[in-house]
Amino acid sequence: MRHRKKGRKLGRNCSHRLALRRNLMRGLFLSPDLRICTTLPKAKEVKPYVEKMISLARVKSLHTYKRALSLLPDEGAVARLFNEIAPPFAESGRPGGYTRILKRAKRRLGDNGQTAFLQIIQEGADRKKKRRPRRLSLKRKAKGETAPKREGKSSE
Repeated sequence: MRHRKKGRKLGRNCSHRLALRRNLMRGLFLSPDLRICTTLPKAKEVKPYVEKMISLARVKSLHTYKRALSLLPDEGAVARLFNEIAPPFAESGRPGGYTRILKRAKRRLGDNGQTAFLQIIQEGADRKKKRRPRRLSLKRKAKGETAPKREGKSSE
């Protein structure tokens, strides 16, 4: 029984899982569009670690930089994380939810495994998208009409 043992083994031993997690984080931070394609279990497993790294990088200090280097020993990836990826989140004050997992309909060719995109949300681009009101209410406002009243039970 695996009581109090969190996480997925992913068919690897401990050191191999650590290397896999570091490589996925490194690939995500260094990709030009901040997005990688991987299997769904791997994406779900690495997502909390990416979130913690971005939360760590929001506070720019020597201590947090060295802590990030201890978790991901790649100078280029950590530098990009601190200089480009984390500052928009620090300015906006977003409390979390920096990544998203998008399932792909296309499965992997070799073993038919479920694939997914793991991507970092770009703060400025997502905030600009706003829902437009329904067209029906816009037409009524233009004509000066009011919304029709519903008939039914009254609470009188």
